[in-house]
Formats: sequence, C-alpha cells, structure tokens
Amino acid sequence: MFEKVKEAINPYSNPAEKYDKAADFYHLIMGVWEIKANREAMKMADLKPGEIFLDLAAGTGWVFKRLLEKAEGLAVDFSWNMCRHCKNYGNVIQANALSLPFKDECFDVVFSSFLLDLLPLNKIQIAITEMKRVVKKGGRIVAVALSKEGRGIAKAARILYEIFYDFWPTIGGYRASSRPIYLQHEIKKAGLKIVENKLTKIPLFQFPMEICIAQKP
Repeated sequence: MFEKVKEAINPYSNPAEKYDKAADFYHLIMGVWEIKANREAMKMADLKPGEIFLDLAAGTGWVFKRLLEKAEGLAVDFSWNMCRHCKNYGNVIQANALSLPFKDECFDVVFSSFLLDLLPLNKIQIAITEMKRVVKKGGRIVAVALSKEGRGIAKAARILYEIFYDFWPTIGGYRASSRPIYLQHEIKKAGLKIVENKLTKIPLFQFPMEICIAQKP
C-alpha cells in the first residue's frame, strides 16, 4: 500500500522561502529529528585532516561546525537565512543542490543530511548526480534520509507517518516535508558503490532513518 514514495509537500511556490522563514528556530526542529542520525553519520564519515568536504544543504550549520573540527570544507544552502546562520562557523555559498557552482572532482567528501528525502521524485537523481560530479574518484558521499526500510516498531512508525503525511500542519511558516525514501536504491541507481549502511531511528517517534556511505568508482 505504501511502497510508492510520495511527493514532497511544500507550502510555498518558492521552496527556499520555507527555510528562510524557519531558519531562526530550525535548531528546535533539528533537536528532535536530526541530531542522533547526524552524529552517527559524522562518525561513519571518518573525516581526516587534509581532506576537503562539502556540507550540502547545510541549514543553520550544526553539522558544518562539527565537520570543521575534523577537516576543511565549505557549506552550501539555497536559503539566504540558513546561510546567514551558517556563516557563523565558516565559508558558506548560497546555491542550489541541483546545480552546484563547483568544478568536477574537487571534494574528498560530500555530506548530505535530510536533503534527498525533501526533493521531488524527479529531482533526487539530479542531486545525487551533482554530488557524484563534484566528489573525487574514490571519494565518499555521506547521505542521511528518512527511510522506507525497517521492521517492527520502526516499520509501524513509518507507516503511521505516511498515513498522516498529507495532514501535517504548517506552524510558523514551516511544514515538515521529509518523507521516507529508498535511499540505497537511489544511490545505486546513480552508479555509486555503497560501502557502509546503517539504519537508525528518531528517538522520540521511532521513525526509521538511514545512513549510507557511498564511494565514487
């Protein structure tokens, strides 16, 4: 019944407007949804001194700040207000993940947290292809997303999330729009090799989240 991935819902004709409005309180949302998975993903990313990373759709910079403790890098977000917050930690460029303003193969690691599960279905492969383009051969793409994988409580929580997905309210100009996707399938479809994969959960609601480390051949 719920095998098809739903389209992401956005309350604005310009998607960046949603995040411009939410940037000043986004850390409260992130505290519930994203921190646990992001901590695990950063550990799995295993950034090393001398590597150059790109934090894609960096938001207010919670992950970016911590990645900079391990290596050098840049952050990108398409929301000017997210960029304004993120600039407190390092170099930030306002740009769209679907058309990155970088040359081919210029990053050792691309970190993408809760981006792919927000994109329209026909844009997911475009975003992954751009990540693949800018990462070096042998480099790593670290992707985190709500997942359609999982059993038991995680599967039950995911099904409930999907049932009520169309009815989530817009609060303070922000609507939670992430929806579960088949992350491994999307990454493999782009011609990347998955070298590590982990299924985790949002602690409060038990929704399944997936972390994939993929390598560019």
